[in-house]
This record gives sequence, structure tokens and C-alpha cells, in this order.
Amino acid sequence: KAPIKTLLKQAQSADDNARFLAALQLAKQKHPDKAKALAAALMQDADDKWLRAAVFNALGKGDALLVFDHIRTTRPIKNGAVQQSYITLMKELGRIVVQDCTPAQMIHFWNLGTQMAQPELRKEPIRISVWERAAFLNGLILGAKKKGVKLTATHPDAHPLRNFIPLTSKITPAEIKAQYEANQLPTDVVADFTIKATLRSARNSVGAGISLPRRFAAIELMGNTDFGFAGDALLRLLLPRADLVDVALRTPDIQAAAVQALGNLNDARVSQALLQPKAWASFTPTVREAVLGIITRSALHHPGLIDALEKGIVPVHAITPARRKTLERHKTAGARAKQLFAKHTGRDRMKAFEAAKPVLKMKGAVANGAKIFTRACATCHRHGNTGHAVGPDLTGLRNQPAEALLLHIIVPNQEVYPQYTMYEVDTNETETFAGLLAADTPLQITLKLPLGLTKTIARKDVKAIRASSISLMPDLLEKTMTKQELADLLVFLKK
Repeated sequence: KAPIKTLLKQAQSADDNARFLAALQLAKQKHPDKAKALAAALMQDADDKWLRAAVFNALGKGDALLVFDHIRTTRPIKNGAVQQSYITLMKELGRIVVQDCTPAQMIHFWNLGTQMAQPELRKEPIRISVWERAAFLNGLILGAKKKGVKLTATHPDAHPLRNFIPLTSKITPAEIKAQYEANQLPTDVVADFTIKATLRSARNSVGAGISLPRRFAAIELMGNTDFGFAGDALLRLLLPRADLVDVALRTPDIQAAAVQALGNLNDARVSQALLQPKAWASFTPTVREAVLGIITRSALHHPGLIDALEKGIVPVHAITPARRKTLERHKTAGARAKQLFAKHTGRDRMKAFEAAKPVLKMKGAVANGAKIFTRACATCHRHGNTGHAVGPDLTGLRNQPAEALLLHIIVPNQEVYPQYTMYEVDTNETETFAGLLAADTPLQITLKLPLGLTKTIARKDVKAIRASSISLMPDLLEKTMTKQELADLLVFLKK
């Protein structure tokens, strides 16, 4: 081992390998300048995920606070640019620091981040942007959740974040500004005002023409608030209203992030808005899959989804067998779900397969088949560079008989390989997730979900887990396309 003073100097080197090796060796070592050296290493290249991992591994109790303090006071200013690497870094720091923070330390930490509680620093350049503060708060909430503490970023009495940043004053923003200029604000009011300012800035950024990293940080933070504060801002990214957000800003990734944020709000008004006829009709297949994912995982939304199914707003064939089972287990609406699915489920899928065989003699178009694949299959399958690798990769099926492919489309449960067994996991927070088992350790379970998403659940948060004999793939998929489109899809899969 090198002497610690050598390691501290090496951590601040311009050489990537030297910084990385120094960070590894600084783990479990103590020195007054350790946090400063690790912060310098991060500022050299915050984009290096391996360096970040080594630095975070080297942090001792309370070091994360000091690292953040060094970054906020010494970070170089680069034309006011917000770097994706720093947004990622702030989120990771927030997640780590909460592990050993008391409420009082949390207030102090937030004040350090915003620079508003220390008047002597007000005239310095702002080194931690609003989006980076949003990312930090996202990490803070994520870390608290892993400790079993549920936090939200807004302040109604029902929200536990009051335990961390108390509201002790009812003064208006104008009064706060006046007292701030006069250096008269108490610490907790400054912290509260700053969080609210961050929230407002993040909410305004959700639909703005700014870089994707900033928007993702803002959208994620909105998911940690409540529907009253963030619902409208998030729905603006999804609903078909020309007066809301520029259509060019509604990219698939942004819309998927907005749906996940809405799901985190855990409010019945979310499903009420998303299952309106005009809203559902306007959603792309990717957005529909994301919407069904957040709605079926929480029993709060199940009655609303069953209503939409009964009214024909959402087609029954859009609900996979796994999700049908979840709806059927609902305490009050489960009987309605069973009755509904009994009416619509094809009892003999082999008859449907025989009825579909004429498409095997039809001439298909590869180009149109590619569009059908993207619309109907890409949420869970890959073909070439298109789609998500959740179920089997469908590239290279050239030698498969078209009849065999048709059978698997019409009768998805005909054959399910063990590695594609679907698992349902109920959590202690009354959520249900269905997916393929990606990892299973003594501490946590990781599921692969449609759209290429993953969900990691701590073992202590698992209420029940069930393996299923049914496929993630929905029955009645052929109902979503014409016979010609089915023929086109088969030709595309065999190209």
C-alpha cells in the first residue's frame, strides 16, 4: 500500500488510472483531507461510472456531506452548462448521504446544496444547478425508501418530508425574499423556500425545450411530489391537447418517464385521466404499455381499468394473462374482472390458430411487417436493432416454418421455456409486478418488465412471489391486426 499522503495526491491526478487506483486504496482509510481528494477525483471526470463507484466505496460516515461541500465551493464553472455526469453524480450522492443522516443533518446538507443559508456565499457563482438539486432530491428519496422511510418532496401535513425540513412559517414568497435580502431568514424556512423554488423550476422544466438530462431529472422529481402539485405538468406530456406541450417535445422516452412519474404519485386521478377515451386513443403502443404497467401494479387503479375495459375504451386483448390474474384478485372488483374476461377470452386457441391458417398462403410485405412488429411486438421482443429484449430474441427466424411462428403468435402459452417463466411479486406497499426473473439474491429480486424496464425489489419488501405457467405475451394478439398485417408480420420475422 502507498502512504496515504501519496494516495491523496494521486486521487487528484490528471491520469484516469491513477485516480481510480487511489480511490480504491482510500477505502477504510481516515484522513482530514480524504473527502477533499475524493471530491477532486470526481470533478476531474464525473462521467466515469467506475471512478464514481470507487469513490463512493471509499466514503466513510459523513464523507458524502464533505464531498458535496467541496464540489459546491470549488467546482469549475463551464459557461453555466449542466452536465449529465453531474446530474447522475448528484442523484448518487443523495442516495448515499441519506444512509447516515439525521433530520438536522439533512437540513444542513440541503442548505449547503442550495447556498441560500449562508449569506457570505450568495455572491458566488451557482455551482449546483436547479436540475442537479432536483437529481439530488431524487437520490435522497430513493435512499430513504431503501431504509424503509417514505419521503415526498412536497409539504402537506401528510408528507413525511416535514420530519426533515419543517415548515415553521406561513410567510409569503415576497416576505421570504425581503427577509432573505436582509439576512434574517431562519435556516429551516430557507430550506423550505429553496425546495419549493426547486420544485417550481423543475415543474416548469418538464415541458420546456431543454436538454433531455435536465427534463428527466425534473420529471423524476415530479413523481416524488403529489398529484395536486405535479399531475397537470406530467399529463401535459401525454394528453392530446394542442395548447399544452409542443408535440416535438413529447418523445417516447420523455412520455415513458412521465408515465412512470405519474405512477409513483399513487393517486386514483392518474388512471382517471389516462383512461379517458380521447387520451387512450391518442397513445402510441409504447405509451399504452407503460400506462397499463403502472395501472395494473397498484390496486388503487384496478376498478378504473375494469370500468374502461367494460366500456370498451381499453380493448380486452390489451391485457396480458398475467395482468388479468392480477385484476381478478382485486378484493372488490375482482369478480367483475373474472366475468369480463370469461366473456372475451377465446376458450380454444387452437381453433383460432386453425382459423388463421389462410394467412400462410397470403403474400406479405416486409416493410409493413416491420411496422406491425414495432407496434405489436417490440415492447417485449427484439428483431435486429428494434425492440426490447425481455422475451425471446426474434432475430434469425429465417429457417423457422411460418406455421410454427403463427402458432406461437396465436397460442402464446403453447410452449414457455423455463428461462421465460413469468413471476408475479406482491410488495408490502400493495403493488404487484409481473415479469421475468432477471436476478434472485438473498437481499433482492430483479424482474425484467416490458419496454426493457427492470424492477428491483428488496426481499424485506416482498409480500408474496408466484411463478406462473402462462406467458407474458397476451392472448388474442391477432385481434390487433388484419389478416394481411398478420401475413406481413410473418414475412418480416422470416426475412
